Amino acid sequence: MKILTFCSYSVYSMFYRALSDIGNYVVIQDLNNVDYKNRPNHMLNCIDKIKPDVIFSIGRPETVHGIPIEFLQNICREKGILNVYWATEDRTYHQKYSMEIAKYFDYIFTPAIECVQNYKNIGKESSLLMYGCLPSIHRKCNSVPNLLSDITIAATYYPGMNCNYVKNVISKQENDNEINQRKFSFENIVYPLIEAGYKISCWGNGWKNMVPRESVKGDYPYENISTLYSSSKIVLGLEWDNISSTKTTGRPFEVLGSNAFYLSLRTKALSNLFVDRTHLALSSSSNETLDIVKYYLNNDKDRIYVANEGQKEVYANHTYFHRAGEFMNALKEYV
Repeated sequence: MKILTFCSYSVYSMFYRALSDIGNYVVIQDLNNVDYKNRPNHMLNCIDKIKPDVIFSIGRPETVHGIPIEFLQNICREKGILNVYWATEDRTYHQKYSMEIAKYFDYIFTPAIECVQNYKNIGKESSLLMYGCLPSIHRKCNSVPNLLSDITIAATYYPGMNCNYVKNVISKQENDNEINQRKFSFENIVYPLIEAGYKISCWGNGWKNMVPRESVKGDYPYENISTLYSSSKIVLGLEWDNISSTKTTGRPFEVLGSNAFYLSLRTKALSNLFVDRTHLALSSSSNETLDIVKYYLNNDKDRIYVANEGQKEVYANHTYFHRAGEFMNALKEYV
């Protein structure tokens, strides 16, 4: 297949790479450097040049494209291109957002299996597509001295309702308790460790004035994230969705693929996909978090065992090659 996407976020680059590695022609067209008024023509010229079989949109496509999604729908209909959407906002924003824009697409992938039937109910073909890892990138790396840490977290912190993202995106839309879930994640995974005196390396935006100054480490390039994970004894994870049995962030797959010990909030999806204390460690409270960290920092053999088993599990079932195969199998009869 010839697959064209206008979503250039690095978090999706590993999936594009897997699609390419199994024999597809994948073109990523970044519109960020194109003036808004010129984007429609630029998009149309790109489509005419590449002649894709599939145009693949992810997340919030009108934000990425800067173009009304009706425009893209019309182009795809005129040129006979399959218009495909990965509704990564599911399940949290399923009714308020994803279902509203699904009508503009031909096929819907969702990371939340509970949403598949809802798309089919409005006449749209749909199937499950979760995040994953890419073994050539998400693998055990040599640790780097200046990255060494007992506990690391790589995430963007949104500090309360004063954050523009929370005010303008989350709080203005119906969502299944995401604000409280975010708050619950930090209060039970990150803050107990800081209060107990553990030194945590916090990578990403938004941590300044929220954690001790020495914990704020700044940005880290996504393409080298496995080096960061490999340099830490414990990697913390945060989840925003606790209503789906399959929807997670991409972090658990990437951390486990990097052969790192992963500690995250206990959610339905993580409990469904992995075995606690075999593939990773899950916590439901601040006290449980403290107990887990204390035990595994003092028991290297058990910590390494869990990290090894976690990597085996994601390599066996959750690589982006698995996801690329699912993508191709779902679309082959439509292209």
